[in-house]
Amino acid sequence: MRQSLKISLSLLISLALFAGVAVLSFSGLFNYLQTAFFQPRVLAERGQAVTRLAVAVERYHLRNLERIASLLAEPFIASAFSSTGQQSREDIFNRGNLFGRLLEEYPYLQGVRLLDPDGRRIHFSTYRGDTQVAPDKQKVTYLNLAEAEKGLAGGELATPAGQAARLLIDATGGRLIYSQAVLDAGGAYRGSALFFFLKKDLEAALLREPEQDIREIALIGRLGLVANLAAADRDIAAPAVSESWRQRAATELSKVSKDTLVFEGAQQSKEKYILLSLPAGRFGLVGLLVPNSALELKPLKWRLIWIQGK
Repeated sequence: MRQSLKISLSLLISLALFAGVAVLSFSGLFNYLQTAFFQPRVLAERGQAVTRLAVAVERYHLRNLERIASLLAEPFIASAFSSTGQQSREDIFNRGNLFGRLLEEYPYLQGVRLLDPDGRRIHFSTYRGDTQVAPDKQKVTYLNLAEAEKGLAGGELATPAGQAARLLIDATGGRLIYSQAVLDAGGAYRGSALFFFLKKDLEAALLREPEQDIREIALIGRLGLVANLAAADRDIAAPAVSESWRQRAATELSKVSKDTLVFEGAQQSKEKYILLSLPAGRFGLVGLLVPNSALELKPLKWRLIWIQGK
């Protein structure tokens, strides 16, 4: 067979194959491939990403709590809760010096407060606005928490005696708040220590993780966080995510869960998303939103048509 004939025959067979695939694409083959193979693969890959994110977030919080526990073991921390208000100059200096260096070490640590057992009175704070100076300038007192933080309830922030350290998510303030009970040298409960971290600290930590592809996070109420949520969609998506998570609050999640959400996106049109969620240990839920467009094979379908027309 001549070379030109072989080339012509090969081209004819290729065109026939492409034409056949194009026809099948409109007769349901692509819908089958999309549902049976493509979508499960995409969701499995995103599910693995959620699992990696949950592990990284839990590791971040545990690392911070370990550091906080070591700081609160210093004896001059508990002395701030003195009922008489009398403290040694050495304790006052050491406490201020310790937390001053901590603020330098953690650029996104907003501040530290020590609260009484009821979560009302501040006994120590690194926030300048938390203090009041007497007219004679001889005495400095701290405000009550309700005066310093109008959007936070002290009773919610305080950690009772015997309870483990915990995390409180402040979506409105964009903060992660750690609360840990403070004990004196004799093991007596004195109050709670609060550490206020901006969410940027977690974002920076995730950026240092080589296997993470996280640009930013959005805090969702007191419940958790969603990664890489577009800023334009944040106010619209957050209520839908919150409602989905609240419905699952009574269920112990041990694997990645999926929920379909529909809300109006930045393009002013109804968009469908798959919310993939997983607990980050005891530190709330983490989630990723997968747009429905990421689960469609439309680009491949149009590519085949274009190739056929060449």
